[in-house]
Parts: sequence; C-alpha cells; structure tokens
Amino acid sequence: MMQSLEDAKEELKRVDHQIYVSLKYTRTVDVLLNIINRMIDGYEFLLEALLKIAIEEGKAERIPPSPIERGNLVKQLYEGDEQISDNVNLFFLLRKL
Repeated sequence: MMQSLEDAKEELKRVDHQIYVSLKYTRTVDVLLNIINRMIDGYEFLLEALLKIAIEEGKAERIPPSPIERGNLVKQLYEGDEQISDNVNLFFLLRKL
C-alpha cells in the first residue's frame, strides 16, 4: 500500500516539474499529453492504494482489473467523501482526453 502512495507522489512530482520547467521552454502538445498521462498514472496508483486500504478494512474483496471499474468501486466505497468523488471524476475526464 505504501509503495502505491509513494508511486502516486512521484508521478505528481514529475507532473509538477513538467508544468513549471518544461512548459517554460516549449509549448508543444507532446509535453501536455505527457503531463496528462503522468496525472492519470498518479491517479491509478492512488486508486490502487485506496482499494488496498479497503481490502485491509474488509470493505472490498479484490481490486478490479480495469481502471474504470477501480474508479467506480472507489467512488462506491468512499461515497460520503466529496473530495474522493471529485478526484475520481477528474481521473475519468483525464482518461477521456
């Protein structure tokens, strides 16, 4: 579980670096696509960590195979948390982009 959180944190550091450094020198679509992909990767690590916590607490039995199923399960498990719901919705939007 901790590894997934660390992986998510590292992806977000890379996103931050690309936004503030890479975009300073170039405005290419490739840089923006790379940033979006890294944000998606960070969200995937975060969803995995939340699901591992849910499994440890006995709220879930397994981690679904697809990212969409994982996101929907996280939204269901953490239904009362608006911040989690908003972030899962952002994850879905980024995947569509």
